Amino acid sequence: MNKQAMRFIKLYPLYRGLEADLLFYVAIDTLFLSLTKGFSAAEIVSLTTVATFSFLILQFPLLWLIRRIGNTGTIRFGAFSMLLSAILITFGQSYITVAIGKVFHEIAVIFSTTSAVALENILELAGREKDFVRIRSAGNTVYSVITMAIAFMAGFMFNFDNHLPMYCCIGAAAIGFILTFFMADSSPYNKIRRSNVQAKEKVHIAPSLLLLLITYGVFYALVVGGQVDGKLFFQNNLLLDFNEENTTLIISFMLVVSRIVRVIANLVFPAVYKKTGTRMSYILPGCLALSLLMTLFGSFIPNVIVKIAVMSTAYLIILFVRDPYNISVQDIAFKTTSKEQHQMVITLLQFATKLSIALTSLGFSFLLLSFPLLAEIAILSVLGIAEVICCYILYRMLTKQKTPVAAEEVVC
Repeated sequence: MNKQAMRFIKLYPLYRGLEADLLFYVAIDTLFLSLTKGFSAAEIVSLTTVATFSFLILQFPLLWLIRRIGNTGTIRFGAFSMLLSAILITFGQSYITVAIGKVFHEIAVIFSTTSAVALENILELAGREKDFVRIRSAGNTVYSVITMAIAFMAGFMFNFDNHLPMYCCIGAAAIGFILTFFMADSSPYNKIRRSNVQAKEKVHIAPSLLLLLITYGVFYALVVGGQVDGKLFFQNNLLLDFNEENTTLIISFMLVVSRIVRVIANLVFPAVYKKTGTRMSYILPGCLALSLLMTLFGSFIPNVIVKIAVMSTAYLIILFVRDPYNISVQDIAFKTTSKEQHQMVITLLQFATKLSIALTSLGFSFLLLSFPLLAEIAILSVLGIAEVICCYILYRMLTKQKTPVAAEEVVC
């Protein structure tokens, strides 16, 4: 193994922990935008809309750029975009400036996923392909530990100085950017392009890959629905039996525990995945469906203590499965497609996730105009069951699939 490859593998978990998102900002985003920037609720919500649509619009044009600058350049440019986003959001005085900062954040997210492709390339170069899940989980563990620590500190930091968490956000992004100059994809697959002939042909998407994209997108739409609206549903049920102060304490305690659960999930998943393998493609969606059903039926439990236990456990299950499912699907996708297609597959997975979340959020927004939140949770539960069935069908398809078919050529 060359020194560049060894250094990339060692630095990857820390890089992933720092570049997975805008650290500190995610903990105080609404506080910072409303109290510090003076944005209205409508403006804050519209920023999320701007970010979502910019992601969907830029996804494939940026894939064209990724192919030309290579994995190493993409990782560095992604880290720079994250740093620029933090600076614009922190110091921007107008809505437009902050919105541009949000757009650069989405660009950073698109580029950062190239690191998974680069990691897979480096591990193959080093003869350590089986370590992909372990090292990816290590990166998620670092991120989970950092965000858990931030969750305890961010509120106090914001009260001391509204800009202090954002200064730390810029610092973390700067460190991540510096790290990328010590990380390089030294494999022959750093840059990949289509041949002149193949560029004129349509990319063939196998039925198993198509189903993988659909189930992956739906899974994270259910995760977002369960985390955001499921938590709101739980909160509304608590208010039936407790005052606002006690409800806030219960929710806050649950959120602290959820951070710990997320760390534990990333620590134990590599060992579990080593034993279960592809079966995780339907086991984890099964756990998600169970959590949604627990949220739904837990609300009907008359005993308050049991209700809290069931519904809070349901929320914790969602946090337990969200990171492992992402890693397992990436591992499955890499193993069942040619290496030349990996960047395209990662791009399609991202696109499927954003599109599914956007469509379900829009649909549920209209639903809640006429129906209670219970109706959304019921629909999420039904979708969760359907997701498990589709994922099991996918598992059966994957077990019959042999070797991937290459669709691209390598440029060394």
